[in-house]
Amino acid sequence: MKRFSQEHRHYMALKCFLALLVTFSSLITTSEVQAQKLVASIAELPGLAERNQSGILTEFVKQLNEQDEECDITFIIAPFKRSIMDVSSGWADFQLPMLNTDDIGFDNVRLSRFKIDEVRFALYTREDSTLTVNDLQKNQLPGSIKIATDSAHTKVFPFPVEESSCLTCIVKRLHAGWIDGVLFAEKEIDSIIRELKITGIKKQHFRTYDGHIVLPKGKKGDKIEARLEKLIRKLSDRGLLNNFFHFRPSNESELAEGEMSSKFNDY
Repeated sequence: MKRFSQEHRHYMALKCFLALLVTFSSLITTSEVQAQKLVASIAELPGLAERNQSGILTEFVKQLNEQDEECDITFIIAPFKRSIMDVSSGWADFQLPMLNTDDIGFDNVRLSRFKIDEVRFALYTREDSTLTVNDLQKNQLPGSIKIATDSAHTKVFPFPVEESSCLTCIVKRLHAGWIDGVLFAEKEIDSIIRELKITGIKKQHFRTYDGHIVLPKGKKGDKIEARLEKLIRKLSDRGLLNNFFHFRPSNESELAEGEMSSKFNDY
């Protein structure tokens, strides 16, 4: 009877040890899986990231996710300023896209060291307007002049601008004469103007910015950046990156700052 009790105790001890080992292994596996999950907050932009989850940027993130079986990237679509706030508050692991600016608007986030695109910004005015890019750069605008841009980009410019979370709204306000200019990325504003079938709008090239990804500061952001850079490199090696972003060759001419684009003078 005593021998049976000892064997029974040994059996129970071994059973407990195996149970603890399985539990510990499960915790490690769960931790690894969670560490590989990433959430992207994509700024809502016409043609690039729509509310119905269509667009170039959403397809780009989907392709990133397919480059590594151990990586699980999901995404949400949010207004531009909110998308950056998602990273700052920890709701998302990274955001895209964002211009190379010294002031993102939140102290605990930073830009990626690599760029993902080149973004052409333009000043849109009515055809009868005398407002020029040079006026903006000299920062000598009369107080009555109203220039509008997206709310996440107000700190990009050294001159005062009105902010709005609705790009379509500011284009309509420009057409109606309620504001004097719209300053934002050409692709998005061109798309809105064509969709609204608005005429009588002209544009001047303002500046070409590098487009980046917004990341949290610190070790977490460094790890996320390393993983994203690896995935983007895989896309590039497979010749898929140009499906989403088209970098301007250094020998390709572009409009100088302030030069008028005749192609888009009349919509």
